[in-house]
Amino acid sequence: GLLGGMAEVPTGQWSADYRLADALQDAPLPAQWRRLATPVRHVFTHFPLELTVLVARAPRATPAPQGSRFTPLARLRDEPFPAVFLKALEAGLEALRPLPSAP
Repeated sequence: GLLGGMAEVPTGQWSADYRLADALQDAPLPAQWRRLATPVRHVFTHFPLELTVLVARAPRATPAPQGSRFTPLARLRDEPFPAVFLKALEAGLEALRPLPSAP
């Protein structure tokens, strides 16, 4: 398809009538998923796209879902992610970053 041969993050359907209420059914693994308040916006040559990003933490020993693999954070930039997925990853990782502790 549009992003053939590139790395991707788990996604649901890219359609205008996608029901966000069904998003947990598309989740790659069981976890305490939460929705980011701000969607990720990206413009392709022929259409704009707005992605709702859900994030969760999973134990380090969690196996990758069938047909998938986990990439260590230090090596994410080595993966051939298209710009739209880099935006989603950056938003998700920022949301999972621990808050600084108060002095």
